Amino acid sequence: MTRWATLLHVLISSTLLAAPLTTPNEALTLELGQVEEVLVLDYGDEPRFDLKFAVQKGTTQRLQMTTSMSQVQSIDGIEIPQAAIPETLAEMTIEVVEVKDDGSFTYEMKVDDIRALPNDELPPFQLEFINAQMAPVSKMRVSMTVTSKGRLIDSTVELPDDLPPTSIALMEQMAKSFDQLVFPFPDKPVGVGAQWSTKGVIQIFGAIQQNRLFTLESFDGKVATIAVQASFSLDEEQVIELPDLPEGFVASMAQLDGEGASRMRQVLSEPTPSVLDASTTSENEIVVSNGDFEQRVLTIADVELRIGSAPSNTDEKPVPQDR
Repeated sequence: MTRWATLLHVLISSTLLAAPLTTPNEALTLELGQVEEVLVLDYGDEPRFDLKFAVQKGTTQRLQMTTSMSQVQSIDGIEIPQAAIPETLAEMTIEVVEVKDDGSFTYEMKVDDIRALPNDELPPFQLEFINAQMAPVSKMRVSMTVTSKGRLIDSTVELPDDLPPTSIALMEQMAKSFDQLVFPFPDKPVGVGAQWSTKGVIQIFGAIQQNRLFTLESFDGKVATIAVQASFSLDEEQVIELPDLPEGFVASMAQLDGEGASRMRQVLSEPTPSVLDASTTSENEIVVSNGDFEQRVLTIADVELRIGSAPSNTDEKPVPQDR
């Protein structure tokens, strides 16, 4: 889930943008890459349970996601001042639209509202500009099909007609990492204290290796609390495309490393976690050169993400919880 927060920041800051590969009004269909293998390290205490989803058609979740981010950036070793990055809030509706006999199911997600929240450091005109850039994302529609054990089968993103290029790039990157938005369960029964791991490749600015370690902290037969530790790193330097790059210059992602931790509350009769708290720290370095000139931009970013139930009164604006 922290992947959503990082990609949302890409839209806000426009620091790292991949070249859009699609045009507006075109559906993005995810091409699945490497399927993650779930390796059980510890089956946990007795009693043990067969963790799997048991959702029903029509099940609906209304969630709100609050994201905050801070970063430090330097050019050739010299730290540069940073503009204020506002906290963002998104409200989403998730509905199960199909359930098959084998337990696999399809759910659709729509972003009902997304906006940057005001703060003392951000001038009102900048807040208005950021919100205008994010507004088309509220027209996005996502469809995901998942097995009863939490493995992603396929995913599709429907883009609105008026999506700007920055948002198209964001959706491209989201589509490439949707397999990281689901949490696989072990194939065999496990108990409290169980641990399992996955290894996979995320296609964002090149092939990124990600390792995840899951720990079952509690389970009452219906609701599981799971802690997740994750680390990721770029396989090798990748050429990327940046907006407004002068002719003759080439940009590459020389480094991208990070780690994160999260804790989620997953009701097995619901398609996605109803509560999730996550934090991620990442470090990336971009090199811009033209043969005679080279400049290195290092960015260290901290992201905090919180997901919870949205207020039942849609007329009432939700207020982020204190950290």
